[in-house]
Amino acid sequence: MRLTPLTLLLAVACLGYDRDPGAEGSPLHTETPAITGIVWGCSVQTAIWTFEVSTDAWTANGDLWLATGLDYLEQHPLRSDVAAGDGSADHLVQELPIVADWRDAAAGASTAFLCDTATLAGMNLRAVVYTPGGETVGDCRSWGADPTFFDGVEGVPACSLVWEEPDTGAEG
Repeated sequence: MRLTPLTLLLAVACLGYDRDPGAEGSPLHTETPAITGIVWGCSVQTAIWTFEVSTDAWTANGDLWLATGLDYLEQHPLRSDVAAGDGSADHLVQELPIVADWRDAAAGASTAFLCDTATLAGMNLRAVVYTPGGETVGDCRSWGADPTFFDGVEGVPACSLVWEEPDTGAEG
């Protein structure tokens, strides 16, 4: 094969952009996501908790914290399942089956929290979404029995924003 200037140019163009690994942010999308909706609840019949977080821009996914007291906390990833092609929205979800033995609960896979009236009444939640580069918190919301519950808890990002309209409750 003979190399021509055009062949060489095309070969170099296909190598892609070598981004500085120390640079922050996303080279493709820079909008900071804001949470626009949260839907959550659990089903007694299926024994599954469901969490959905909508944003007004792309995210680098997110995290969710659950607790009813400081003796037991869970952290679960929120993963994007549908994102607008123009970067104008993202939808993150997490479904967590309830395990019979709390020691079997696993991050992103299952939860020890029951779907009952007492748990729902005492549940504290915090959702965090990250900027497209993944380095910083883009937005967050706390809600539940005590929206300030996670303040000062090691490893949980600070968040002073309260979600005022949670969709909660057991599904019969």
